[in-house]
Amino acid sequence: ALASLNYHSPTNYKYVNDYVGILDSKEIETIISLGKELEDKTGAQGVVVIIDSTNDVPIENYAIDLFRNWGIGQKSKDNGLLILVAINDRHWRVEVGRGLEGAIPDALSNRVMESLAKEDFKNGDYSSGIIKSYGAFTDLIAKEYG
Repeated sequence: ALASLNYHSPTNYKYVNDYVGILDSKEIETIISLGKELEDKTGAQGVVVIIDSTNDVPIENYAIDLFRNWGIGQKSKDNGLLILVAINDRHWRVEVGRGLEGAIPDALSNRVMESLAKEDFKNGDYSSGIIKSYGAFTDLIAKEYG
């Protein structure tokens, strides 16, 4: 792991950490209520992190390190989900804990982002893309837990 990476600390919102300031308060509330409902029902944690840039660190590495560093998901179940969006880099990455790989394999997480977020991101409407994809992921996880 790249110990030298200086991450932000998680915000008090837990499920949504917007360090760029693109989400308005209503959008933040939407994500928090979805995230809280998901965690109450399943124990799984879905976290959105919006940053400016990974500063030349490959986004895969940044996402994995952030995921571990913050301890997203329950330790015993490794059931966390991270949606990382780096606005200036025009990159995104979805990181899923082992416990959720059944519900959200890599191919599926890419499909969700491509179909629900990519167009919005292209048009600079990051908040819509993030909310749509986050909603889809929380649904997929909830289904897995029945």
